[in-house]
Amino acid sequence: MRLFVFDVEVFAFDWLVVFKEVKTGEYTVFHNHNHGVKEFMRPADILLAGFNNKNYDNHILTAILCGADNRMVKEINDHIIGGAVGWDHWFIRENQAWFQTFDLMDDMQTGLSLKAIEGHLGLPIVESSIPFDIDRPLTEDELAEVVRYCKYDTDMVEKLIRLRKDYLNGKIAVGRMKGIPMHRALYATNAKLTALFLGAKQVPRSDERNYRYPDNLNRDRIPK
Repeated sequence: MRLFVFDVEVFAFDWLVVFKEVKTGEYTVFHNHNHGVKEFMRPADILLAGFNNKNYDNHILTAILCGADNRMVKEINDHIIGGAVGWDHWFIRENQAWFQTFDLMDDMQTGLSLKAIEGHLGLPIVESSIPFDIDRPLTEDELAEVVRYCKYDTDMVEKLIRLRKDYLNGKIAVGRMKGIPMHRALYATNAKLTALFLGAKQVPRSDERNYRYPDNLNRDRIPK
């Protein structure tokens, strides 16, 4: 399995995807090139890691892989940035692309941003000076700055992967005990992975408070 960190940025007339292979440190950059991204993603052994990518980057990448033009990529971007769920956009519902990915934001403190993590680690917090609401194509200099910004974000996610290596290896080990593939174990939250490990099945409930404790549970151990 080849592990890549990736980051996506979207403007009115431009989109950019940067992939960084963790093993080699090599960057691959795509600008408004759907076919190039599709060819890059063709190998089955690619595993993508990001930060908050389940909510954002994965949907943009899906749109790109499914041939969305720049206008549609921007529309989906604005749909998500505006507070809506990516899966609710009609293009994402009607077009699917399968790829292996996991999100470093899972199972971390709710609301913790990548910039906050950079600050906690005493690292420079880099922001792009290019406004995302720019209403014209990016100049070459502007595009170069966005590329630098994207690369920096992939560097930070890679650093986070290395810092959380033992945690991620633990998830992989838990999954291996039950025959759960590595990419699926990493994609799952801790709660989801526990459910998969235990073979739990969803039970429809109309009232979560109407719960019957298992007979073999010592209820004296439960705080009042």
